[in-house]
Amino acid sequence: MDWWTEFFNNPASQWVCIAISLLIMVAYEIFLVFVGNAAPYRIAQRTHARMRATWVRKIMARPGTEVVIVQTLRNALMAASFMASTSMLALIGMLTLSGLGDTSGHWNLASLSDLTTRLIEMKLVLLALVFFASFFFNTMAVRFYTHAGYMISIGVGTDDPWRRSVAIAYLNRAGFQYSIGVRAFFFCFPVMVSLFNTWLMMPTTVFLVFLLYQFDRIPFVRPDARIDVNPVAHRGEKQEADSTEGLDG
Repeated sequence: MDWWTEFFNNPASQWVCIAISLLIMVAYEIFLVFVGNAAPYRIAQRTHARMRATWVRKIMARPGTEVVIVQTLRNALMAASFMASTSMLALIGMLTLSGLGDTSGHWNLASLSDLTTRLIEMKLVLLALVFFASFFFNTMAVRFYTHAGYMISIGVGTDDPWRRSVAIAYLNRAGFQYSIGVRAFFFCFPVMVSLFNTWLMMPTTVFLVFLLYQFDRIPFVRPDARIDVNPVAHRGEKQEADSTEGLDG
């Protein structure tokens, strides 16, 4: 059993555990892309993108809906702003509690040449990157939500396909950025667990993926349940809907 204990205590094998955890998250996102391409109505991100596109087309074709636009986008802005603020506060708190002001070279990047002996420091760097990524993408979501509000408001009551397509693209880009920011924030839990025990990071990541999948998938809906859309109008909107592909959120 000595070799087994040595394997678990070996910093190199712990780095493999961290790499596998990262690959699990990346593989899950790739899985969502493939499933979304094969069955768009089974993945929440694709369905959300189509709902936003339909909302923009309906709201811009109906004059006098400016108040509804402001209220709806304000809710999205508040959600993205809350996540951005929370991520920055978490980043500041993590840097403070990790001993940023310590003079022992705890955060000296020049001392990280030997990664196998600086495992805890690199875990803290990874945690800081996770919080910063969440802050960055949520901030970008606020930016795109703001400009999408301008585009939708000035296009209400007009029949401008180009302006409508750009508004849909901006709104879906904002949703995509917000989705990435939230997922990055959720990944902080496996990283924080690894600070206590590196080998707990992998099962925690698997459990996180399981939870995310429960929210990312949509229960099966019979194909005839979607036949409430005018086929002629649906064909006319196909080009605009295609522009939303890859901008899910």
